[in-house]
Amino acid sequence: MFIPKHYRLEDQTEIQALMRHFSFATLVSSSPLQATHLPLLLEEDGKIRGHLARANKQWQQLEGAETLAIFQAGHAYISPSNYVSPDVPTWNYTAVHAYCAATLIHDEDAAVKHLERMVNLYESGREEPYSMDMNENFYRRMVVGVVCFELEIVRLEAKAKLSQKDSLETRQNVRLELERSEDVLERDVAQRMKRREQS
Repeated sequence: MFIPKHYRLEDQTEIQALMRHFSFATLVSSSPLQATHLPLLLEEDGKIRGHLARANKQWQQLEGAETLAIFQAGHAYISPSNYVSPDVPTWNYTAVHAYCAATLIHDEDAAVKHLERMVNLYESGREEPYSMDMNENFYRRMVVGVVCFELEIVRLEAKAKLSQKDSLETRQNVRLELERSEDVLERDVAQRMKRREQS
């Protein structure tokens, strides 16, 4: 990923928070080039875990291969009408590229535990959360239809392009316009810009 130094994001806490919050990611592998959109969990041990449908042949090229997991936060078109001096239209966004070594998880118990962690995470906060415990035998039968994997992070690249190179007045104009937007992604960009101004 091309990252000019003023857009480079290096705070590991912020990077990990972004990967956990925007966990619906893109898994890219090569030979042949393939990409799958799926939830990926950054676990406490620093590894990323996920699963693919067994019918998705991408899993067959993961073992031992370098893969790329892409996580992206909100993004927004930035109009030159916000600029103090003439400039070109652009886009603000925050993204993380995790370059990883992949390993398939062949153990059925480990696969079930992975799926259970994922379900529990996304069910948390619901008034009546669904639990895999309700029908564990069903899930043990269904786990044969997926292939679980873990990704060991080799290198992380993170970019927060949030108008940092622009004047304070331009940044404020951009942020205020995004704060008024009805688009939740644009409001996310505004919040990220505000936090950066305050740090």
